[in-house]
Amino acid sequence: MGRKSLKDERISQILDAFNHCLQQHGLEGTTLEKIAQQAGLARRMILHYIGRKEDVVDMAVERICNNFMADGMTYIDQATKQ
Repeated sequence: MGRKSLKDERISQILDAFNHCLQQHGLEGTTLEKIAQQAGLARRMILHYIGRKEDVVDMAVERICNNFMADGMTYIDQATKQ
């Protein structure tokens, strides 16, 4: 049996670090180096798991949209049960 993949955990860690850096430094001031430092990872790990800064931004936007949709569906489900 192989070792458990850390991909999902690492991606979440990177996106959390990106959000923190975005709040602290803005989009222009957020670099892969700052994200890596905040995440406690090497810069190459961001490149390995996600890619360039633009890819991190795209994935962060997708994550926000997915969370918004999930929250909206939960709200609708609860509202229709009342």
